[in-house]
Amino acid sequence: MKRTFFLVASLFLFLSAIQAQDLSYPTNCGEALASDYQYVGSAGGSFSFNVTAPSNCTYSIVSISPAIVTSPNTATGNSTVTYSLDSNNSLSNPRYGVIIVGAKTFTVNQGVAKSGIAAKPTELDFNRDRNSDFVAIQNNNGNMTWWQYRFHGTPGASTSVATWGLFDTDIPVPSDYDGDLRSDFVVWRSGTIANPQSYFYILQSQSFVTSVIPWGTIGDDPNITQDYDGDFKADLAVTRKQNGKLVWYIKLSANNSVYIEQFGNENDRAIRGDYDGDFHSDLAVYRPSGDAPANTFFVFKSADSSVSAVTFGDSNTDKVVPGNYDTVRGTDYAVWRTTTGVWYWVSSTGGAATGYQFGLPGDLPVPGDYNEDGRNDYAVFRPSTGEFFVQATNNNPGSYPPYVRWGNSTMKIPSYLMQVR
Repeated sequence: MKRTFFLVASLFLFLSAIQAQDLSYPTNCGEALASDYQYVGSAGGSFSFNVTAPSNCTYSIVSISPAIVTSPNTATGNSTVTYSLDSNNSLSNPRYGVIIVGAKTFTVNQGVAKSGIAAKPTELDFNRDRNSDFVAIQNNNGNMTWWQYRFHGTPGASTSVATWGLFDTDIPVPSDYDGDLRSDFVVWRSGTIANPQSYFYILQSQSFVTSVIPWGTIGDDPNITQDYDGDFKADLAVTRKQNGKLVWYIKLSANNSVYIEQFGNENDRAIRGDYDGDFHSDLAVYRPSGDAPANTFFVFKSADSSVSAVTFGDSNTDKVVPGNYDTVRGTDYAVWRTTTGVWYWVSSTGGAATGYQFGLPGDLPVPGDYNEDGRNDYAVFRPSTGEFFVQATNNNPGSYPPYVRWGNSTMKIPSYLMQVR
């Protein structure tokens, strides 16, 4: 799934750039890349990857990104492509570039100087500071008013507000749909029995363009909208219960193609995440205690199309809160116990469970990266007092206060509604 999605996506995104440089773009004569992706640290350096091709296959090698220098410029048959890039001294702006080899693409993703965080958007980051914002949605005469609170350390706290969507009927699904590393204001509006067609309403942060896109039908679940094709933009997606199964309908942002896959049973909880750490979201579900095997995470991994199963948690008492809680790239298997407030998670690479008590019965878990370290923090929203509480998974509070009074029990909390099952 990963390779098919990525090749189509990259060709679509960068074809116009190639044409602007008046470069020849040969048809695919059989070249293949040993890998199509490389993560590079902020220091930069020289790197290489291998190409296999028939002996009579000649292809161009072109860098679309000025920071990336490649050698050679053309090749015939098997070859090794060498590329180099200088250091990235930015503390907040990762780099993302592409090398085109014939009709194939190779992606380079360079981290920032601060901590090597890759160029992947942070959930609920509306101002591109790499921190999840504290977000609560108020009912304002039937409309959604989005309140965002952020604490920067220096210069301190700031707030912003926007009105988007209908409070009673719309489902908030904010994410980065335009590729600028900022979350967009987005809602999904279900159809009716008379007219079941449903729509995504998107207000793009980059251009402030409004898009209304038909996708899904009445009864669907849009909360698994995320980046499946690896183009660094959220793809429109819904799950649908059909004939006892769970069917995923995904509209790929790179080329507007449609991907449909049956994965999971109708009683399973569809969950979000990139469990194999390849920057492509995976199809994933959590099977509750009423079905067998009970209390099990199932993940269809995009990297190799394998299926993993991890039995963990208890659906009778736990909320499912997958996220990256350790230093290893990839979504971890995680639950929050409603009766005790304990977070339990198992690393995406396996091993023993980690437990940490944070929160009280009655709280809502609101996982997110609130201190810009690339890891999910333990966080809860307390409806009784309208407060967010956060404890960093690295035990370093970072740039946010220990709690934020923001919101109340009548508000919708996107971090909970989108990411918790």
